[in-house]
Amino acid sequence: QICIVTNGSTDIQTRRIADSGMAKYFDRVFISEQMGCKKPDREFFDKVFAELGEENRACAVMIGDSLSSDMQGGRNAGIPTCFYGTRENADERCDYVIEDLLDLLPILENS
Repeated sequence: QICIVTNGSTDIQTRRIADSGMAKYFDRVFISEQMGCKKPDREFFDKVFAELGEENRACAVMIGDSLSSDMQGGRNAGIPTCFYGTRENADERCDYVIEDLLDLLPILENS
């Protein structure tokens, strides 16, 4: 499954996702306003996996461009993290760093 986990208001995030033309590539969308908590809180991810099935946590990877919400959130949730950005901006919270989305494929194949 490929899911979006995002902070923000439902109206704004839903519109952004629709406007991006990418909605068709995602199985689920989890928005903090609807979840009642935000990334990087573990509670956010616990609610996500309660819906997806806890067994999916073992094969999940948090991919994002924010160290404070995405990478820290992945750490808090106990799942590997993949930072989409430059290596210079990455830190110890990043298990993987990619600068090109095509570099994500080998990571996902091994997860």
